[in-house]
Amino acid sequence: MILRAIEMEFLRWLESIRTDFLTQFIHGVNFTGDVLFFTIILPIIYWLFSKRVGIILSLTIFVSLFTNTLIKDIFQILRPFKAYDMTSIVDQSGYSFPSGHAQHSFTFWISLSLFLRNRWFWLFSIVMILLVGFARMYSGVHYPLDVLAGWIIGLALVVAFYMLDKKRVLIRLNKKVIFIGGILISLCGLFVYEILTGQSLDQDGAYQAAGLVLFALVGYVLESSFIRFEIKRSILSRICAAVLGLLGLLLIKEGVKLVLPEHVWSDFIRYGLLAFWTIYVAPLLFVTFKLAYRKL
Repeated sequence: MILRAIEMEFLRWLESIRTDFLTQFIHGVNFTGDVLFFTIILPIIYWLFSKRVGIILSLTIFVSLFTNTLIKDIFQILRPFKAYDMTSIVDQSGYSFPSGHAQHSFTFWISLSLFLRNRWFWLFSIVMILLVGFARMYSGVHYPLDVLAGWIIGLALVVAFYMLDKKRVLIRLNKKVIFIGGILISLCGLFVYEILTGQSLDQDGAYQAAGLVLFALVGYVLESSFIRFEIKRSILSRICAAVLGLLGLLLIKEGVKLVLPEHVWSDFIRYGLLAFWTIYVAPLLFVTFKLAYRKL
């Protein structure tokens, strides 16, 4: 209780220093921790820069989404603006602990820094992580402890997936093992979620993350077995590939809503299709339209 009182005193101070300019800036910072941001940036990295980095980053973020939803629905801690007399500058549902934005941004920027190994990018990443953490508290949707917990969980995920990549697990494992493993990980994860949370508020988030993991691994198996694409160096080819790929993502994200009923399994399918499009279908089209070539 004493810790929470200290946290609230800090949050109320942040509320007192809000300005229109700072609030607009914070809205921009908050976006870098949104699912939409990762829906755009992860495919761009995978398609245009590095398949290996793109797939590892994507799987790390997808697992981060699932674990964050699971932990939130286990603890079920109300957000500051819902539990206390204060205002939020963003429309945010779900529970408070731990901060998803803080967790995902830490996971993304630190993972990318480990791959790039550039001191200036490390500095940029640390600044981004701190800004997102500050933005979530300034917005009135998270306590300082939420942000700290998000960073700690993010660190654990970064270490785990970095070690998997360092040992080249995806490359060494038999494709059938990855295929079956993706199904088991996804479905067992949902089973554990349902047992531990009893279908809580963020249930759709768990199903979205599970769909992303399953279809990303299936797409990886198919792409690495039959396509093995490499994007062409031409700037025009890269721009066309990015436009084609992102347009497909937009059509799937919004179009599937018109076909499937509003249900958690619909979210599972919709987000799964986003991953499958990114990892397999879009690269297939890139090769078909001569924007990329097959690596022998």
